[in-house]
Formats: sequence, structure tokens, C-alpha cells
Amino acid sequence: MKNQTIKILALVLIISVSLSFMSAPAVAAGMAEMVLSRSPAFPGSIVLQGQTITVRSIPSSANFLYLWLRINCAYSGDEVYSHFAKRDGSGSAVFDIALPGGRYNLELFHSGERYSTYRAIFYGTNLQLDWRGGSGEFIQPQMYTHNSRISRGKREDIAALLYYLMPSHNIQSDHPDIRRLALQITAGTASDYDSAMAIHDWVCDNIYYNYDEYYLRSPFSGSSALRVLSSKTGVCEGYANLTAALLRAAGIPAKKILGYAQGVGEWPRGFDPNVRNNHAWNEAYVDGRWVIMDATWNSDNDFEYGRFTNSGGLRGHRYFDVSPMLFSATHAINGYNESGIDRFVRLNVTTANPFTGNLRVDNAHSLTVGLYNIGGNNYMMLRDATAMLGIAGYGVDVRWNDAERKISINTGLEYLSAGNALSSANARASAPATLPAVEVSYNGQKVFLMAYSVNGSTYFMLRDLGSLFGFGISYDAPTRTVNVDLSPLRFGAIA
Repeated sequence: MKNQTIKILALVLIISVSLSFMSAPAVAAGMAEMVLSRSPAFPGSIVLQGQTITVRSIPSSANFLYLWLRINCAYSGDEVYSHFAKRDGSGSAVFDIALPGGRYNLELFHSGERYSTYRAIFYGTNLQLDWRGGSGEFIQPQMYTHNSRISRGKREDIAALLYYLMPSHNIQSDHPDIRRLALQITAGTASDYDSAMAIHDWVCDNIYYNYDEYYLRSPFSGSSALRVLSSKTGVCEGYANLTAALLRAAGIPAKKILGYAQGVGEWPRGFDPNVRNNHAWNEAYVDGRWVIMDATWNSDNDFEYGRFTNSGGLRGHRYFDVSPMLFSATHAINGYNESGIDRFVRLNVTTANPFTGNLRVDNAHSLTVGLYNIGGNNYMMLRDATAMLGIAGYGVDVRWNDAERKISINTGLEYLSAGNALSSANARASAPATLPAVEVSYNGQKVFLMAYSVNGSTYFMLRDLGSLFGFGISYDAPTRTVNVDLSPLRFGAIA
């Protein structure tokens, strides 16, 4: 479903929605703050303190030079406040308000000129304020509790992330055309976050919403990623399938979410989010977290009556990296079943074979280490990797939290031997290798490392460990020797 109300407002204000909220409001001592998108393309937060509203960390781009704040009575719809403010040197805009107590809808717009067309940051009933004359707080959207319950405990373990990298029905991420396009879109991006945004923006710019199929004026031709890519048209599920396919092809775990979306007004009478379903969007795993994105609602491209009728392209980024709090003002998750992950784990049992070659470190140390070869790649236990680094004087501390199944890795610490590291007994015979459910953090940041569980221990791909710690890996086939080069390491050796 495409947001019809937004399209109507766009004709009046030429609105391009571009705001994302990152967290729930924090209310303390008469102060309320709504944190905005983490992306530098959007304002950082909106803060309510006393009778002042401050928009902070406004982008330095020219089209965010002026902000327009409008406040309407939530019950009558009457406008009670309308003022403009210029972004100051600190990247903020300040509005002084004096209102009687009540409930209000806040609307915020931006422009590059004082007297010009303004584009919406948020509007309608998406952000409501409970005002008590001298202080107030933001109101939790109606669907937030439901969405929080449905999405609570979203899996981020290795098995889940691998599952969301695999091709699936209508999400042909392994097709050469999808893979080639994903590489083109993400070429030159500096991070997975930038790659995810680049893919989202490409879909918004190049795919057109098919109103002929939406209104049943033409037969539904399917919503697979390949069909949408070929025809350049689709409805919301097609947008979501293509976005997921491109993300997965770029190496970013991605999922398609089904649910219900409504416009600027109220939810339907008797609405049951567990039953109603009219929309699809995506989540992508970047920077150690699931990022919400809705390319359908961020695109102004239309296909109707057999032709491309509007080529507005990317409208903005309001529904890219939007917080669950603000997203719940317009979206309700219909279901969030991750049982397929466990089936994926059961079906992906493979064999780990002992590595019978040699391991040399800096061409100076010949080590006997219990490596396993799984699917043509060598895998090593973390305690062996840290012992190997410890021999060369590089400190790494590894901790295991059994209750939470979490591994924390911290560099720059003195190496402490585990006693049984670098033991050839670790990999004497072939054994089943299964996908583990563990979370790994590196210097406090979540990381995604390919791993298998063998004989009760977790083995990580040696090349991934090299990328993580910063050492080089090469293989000499004639001598069957894995060479580890520690010279590129940037953290200091322990004296």
C-alpha cells in the first residue's frame, strides 16, 4: 500500500517526508527529548524544555537552512502556533512557545529559503504533545506497545544473520542480475550503513508504484525481486522483495516485514493488528542493529494507466532508519515469525575435517593448532587466535557469558593463557559442524563473524579473524602452509 494521504499533501505543500526517529522519548524534570535519525542527513533530536522547543544537530545542507514549526489542536485541528527559525551556528533551531494546556499535534518542515516551498519532516498526528502549560511530554503512538511485543527478542545471532543472507521465495539474491546491480549500487560506499542507504535510495529512484495493479485495473504480474527489477514497477511487496534481495546480495542481512500501514489520520475503528495486513517493508542488519526502511513510502515514482506518470524518485528518508516509536504512528507489524531460523540451523549441519597442514606466524613461529576445514575454509577457536597473538606480544582478552551466550573481545590487554590453547587435540577427527547461536562484540561493538560449533566449541573463520584483528592470511599450496602476517596490526604490543 502506498500512502495516499502523503500524495495529497504533496500537491499542496510539495512535501517530501524525510525524518527518522531513533528512540523513545526520554522525559525527566519537565524535559522531553525525541532523538532523531542517526544519519547526518537529518536533524539529531527535538527537545522540549519549559516553553522552548529546540531542534538540534540539523544537517548543514542548504535545504535545511530554515525550519517551520506548526502546532495544531489535536481535537479541533485548529492551528495554534506557526513560526519559522533559521539554523544557527551550532546546528540548532529554537522556537519559543506559549500555549494553554492540552493535547497538540506538532508538524515540522524544512527549506533552503525563508519564503519558499517547505518539505515535511513530520506532520499530521505522527508526533503528539501532551502540554501542561509550562512543560509537557511526547505521547507514545497507539501501536507502539503491540509492535514492541511482536518484535521483542529479534534474533541477532550468527544463525539468524546467515538465514537473512540466504535467497528465499521471491527474493532471488543469488541471481547474477541482482548480484551485479548490488555491487554497482554499493561500489565506493564506506560502510554497510551507507550501502544499505544507497540500495534503499536506488529502489526509491528507479522503481515505480503500479497503481494499475493496486486498483486491479490490470492483472497482478507478481512481486518477485526479479520481476520488479525487470519491469521497474511493483506494489509494496515488490519494493520490499527487491530491497531485501539487493541488500542480501551486498552481504547485508535483510528481512521483509508484513503488516498494516495507514496515513496521517486515526487507525480504523476496531483495528486488530494481528489480523489486518496491507503493506510490506524491510529491516536490514547494519552497525550491530536492525534498521527499519520503507522504500515504498519514501518514493514519489508512480506508474498508472499503462505509463510512468510521475518520476519524483526519492522523496526523503523519513522511513529510513526510523525509530520503532515513530514508525508505530503509521505502521503495525502483522507478524514476526522467526521459526524458519531454527529449521535453517537443523538443515545446515555439515562436516568439519581436521586441517593437516602447517601454520606459520610472521615466518618465525611454526605452530601446531587445531584448525578445522569447513566448506573449504579454515576455522580456528578464539582462544587459539588470542594465544597466537599473545606469542607475538599482542594483547587480546576474550570473555564468554554463558547465560547470555555472548563473546566479548577486547584488544590492547595483556594476554592470559587459557591453558589448553594451541593444542592439536582440539581437532583430531572429523565431526559435525552446526551453526551456533552466539553474539560477538569487539571492543564494545557487535560484529558478524562466520562460525560453526564443533564438539561443543565455537570455531570462527580464520580469514574473518584476520579482518577483525587486522592480521594478514595467505596460503601456500605446495607446502600446505597457512601464513599469518601480524605486521599490519595497529594496536600496541604489550611490553
